[in-house]
Amino acid sequence: MESVFIQGVEIRAEVSENYIQINDVSEADLRKIWSEVCVRFAGFELNFCFRNVAIPEAALAEIGAEVLEDCLRMVLAPADFVPAYNYYSDSDYCGVEPLEDKDFDTFARMHDALPDMYWTSARVRDKRDIWGIFVLYNMGIIIGYSMIMTQMRDETMAEIFAVETAEGYQHVNPRSALVSAAVAHAFKLGKQQIIYMVDSDNPLEKEAAEAVGFTQAGFYIGYTVRKIGG
Repeated sequence: MESVFIQGVEIRAEVSENYIQINDVSEADLRKIWSEVCVRFAGFELNFCFRNVAIPEAALAEIGAEVLEDCLRMVLAPADFVPAYNYYSDSDYCGVEPLEDKDFDTFARMHDALPDMYWTSARVRDKRDIWGIFVLYNMGIIIGYSMIMTQMRDETMAEIFAVETAEGYQHVNPRSALVSAAVAHAFKLGKQQIIYMVDSDNPLEKEAAEAVGFTQAGFYIGYTVRKIGG
């Protein structure tokens, strides 16, 4: 994505895909640049976020925004990491392993079932070098995965983007094993902080994150305008 600046506000643009992104924008800045955004990016999809700042609903309604994600911002440093071993149960054996190329299509079908995901499997495949992807196997069958972005603008950081498990495995142990594998991978690369945006309405996700040492450091609300000016 390329950076475009409008009155000092950075906009990350993927022009070929009619997509723009604005991070950590204030209400005042959003209002200041909105008319120019509408002219320059008419018809584009916009995703934008607010960290630890509540934005009045009326201001969002004016531009046709809707909530995309409402998350707790969880963070983890190397000294606080509590590794979770591979998940075992009485009836089966589940092991977490790095995703192999032969299983990418299986991962893709599970991942693409998620709603409103910018990082579709096609985009992930195109940028495979920036991702660590780990899968949870049950007797050779993929029943879950985690994915972490390890190349960010701040080279000391990595971010967990998704942790998913199949029906029947939606509890803390398998999820914490997947989170642990992603975190261990990032720390092995020398990262000093891991970010994990946990769904505010999913206590299981928060519990699995806390099991490996994550603590809450704030909140994050993401919004989308599906079609600017449309």
